[in-house]
Amino acid sequence: MTLTSVSPGELDSNFDAVLDGATGEFKEMYAQSSGELRQLLVDNNAQAEGVVVEAGVKSATTDRVEVLLFIDQTVTNSVVPEPRLDRSRVTMTLELVDGRWLASQVDLP
Repeated sequence: MTLTSVSPGELDSNFDAVLDGATGEFKEMYAQSSGELRQLLVDNNAQAEGVVVEAGVKSATTDRVEVLLFIDQTVTNSVVPEPRLDRSRVTMTLELVDGRWLASQVDLP
């Protein structure tokens, strides 16, 4: 999953991919915080690989859908060099914009 996977050598393309798949409130928030987040990832030599293990639709209309994602994310960094598995729930709202489904809101309950 693009949002939960980062690689030290590909941070710019990781951030570009997230922004390309975003719109509205989420895109604005991510664009504003990505510089600080990027520096934190570089400083800690962080790497993560996220995989959606389950997904469900909470609500849907023809141009908006809210989904609940269960994500397993393997994380390593300079402090914890051995891979650690984080399990997360993410509620994501997607909106149909010019024929593409884009994330407009992302919440980690």
